[in-house]
Amino acid sequence: MGKHPSCLGEYEIALHICDITATSIHFLLKSLWMCLPWKDHSCCTREVSLDLHEKKNMYNFTLDHCYTFTRRNMSNECRKYFNQNDCFYECEPHIGLWVVETKRKIASERFYKVPLCASDCDAWFKACKEDFTCAYNWPRDFKFSKGHNTCLEGAKCTTFKNVYRDSRDFCENVWDQSWLYTPDTEPCMHIQFDASAGNPNKAVAEHYINLRVTGGQSSTYIISMWVFLLGLLSVLFWSRDSLQ
Repeated sequence: MGKHPSCLGEYEIALHICDITATSIHFLLKSLWMCLPWKDHSCCTREVSLDLHEKKNMYNFTLDHCYTFTRRNMSNECRKYFNQNDCFYECEPHIGLWVVETKRKIASERFYKVPLCASDCDAWFKACKEDFTCAYNWPRDFKFSKGHNTCLEGAKCTTFKNVYRDSRDFCENVWDQSWLYTPDTEPCMHIQFDASAGNPNKAVAEHYINLRVTGGQSSTYIISMWVFLLGLLSVLFWSRDSLQ
């Protein structure tokens, strides 16, 4: 198993994979399918995968924040995409270029303007547009008490399609610019993919490393070296917990 180029928080230097053994087939079929694309060369431990799939309120953040007002929980289809977002956050190893420090109440590090493929974003918004929320920018527009999020006083719960103009507005603002809506014709990240064909996000990371480091003139060798160096930096500087 290869080392990970870069990962967030306490799992940044973990050299584990999602547990795909004979004794865990039932567990896998039941709960790990969304993180399965990252089973190799990822930051996912079995415990992280369990948390992502079985905890209703990951990071003490509830997706059902409008239940008190609507008596409706988030739909399973919409929740699936937010869970995939969490899998990407915890498990995607090729993300070092977009990691920045933050003073959020629920994390000390975050992604910033990760190029998300338009097709992924469009499907996510389509799945959620009839669901309810009371906040436009989730890290900023909720009241957080002991790490838990609730609607601000006076905030109204309405459908996603009434809160956001379109899928681009949704993806770029729901997590405070963590994502950058990017046409599929340009190098962009996927939050779900067929792992049997390899992780397509690796090539995307190498493309942007190339642009950032040499203005597009670097060799494959230089790109590979920068992927390695990002991984080394993640080990040296990003080994503290990502959650507070």
